[in-house]
Amino acid sequence: MATSKDKANSIVILTQEERSTLEQQHDILLLLEQLAQNETITIKLILDRLYDLGTANIIEQKITISPIKGAVKAIAKLFKPAFRMVAIYWFNKNCPQLITDWLIEQVAFNNAQTTKVELEAETQQIQQLRSQVRLLSGIVIILVMIFGGSFIWLFHDLIASTETLNTINQSIIKIDRDK
Repeated sequence: MATSKDKANSIVILTQEERSTLEQQHDILLLLEQLAQNETITIKLILDRLYDLGTANIIEQKITISPIKGAVKAIAKLFKPAFRMVAIYWFNKNCPQLITDWLIEQVAFNNAQTTKVELEAETQQIQQLRSQVRLLSGIVIILVMIFGGSFIWLFHDLIASTETLNTINQSIIKIDRDK
């Protein structure tokens, strides 16, 4: 890329080939954004299936008590609409650019080997991401259990208060009959 400097600003002069490459990359990005907009239903279905698979796998791996698994699975279904909204927003915002970058990387045909330092850095980053996923999974499971317990407690409290009201009403009716 050829550059020339002005006193106040630096001006970047692109060759015709570089300009053409940038335009093609931008076209790919626009096409992928259009594809995401046109295939919203397909994307929603894919994200739903990924959510179902992911929650099932996390619950099977992290929860060892069988009676709780059913309750957690039921509660996980309650969070599916919220996940879908966030996932679709994230997909539309990030995926076209990520896919474009990946595709361009695939056709670049770089023969450069990754160095050992780069490989170690990537491995360390993967380990950090895995630990963050584990932490977030634990937090989600704890929140699901707290909300589930709260719902169960509220339901139990509602039943108990209904029974108390019925007992009081029966006592009042009995007192009224005795008079």
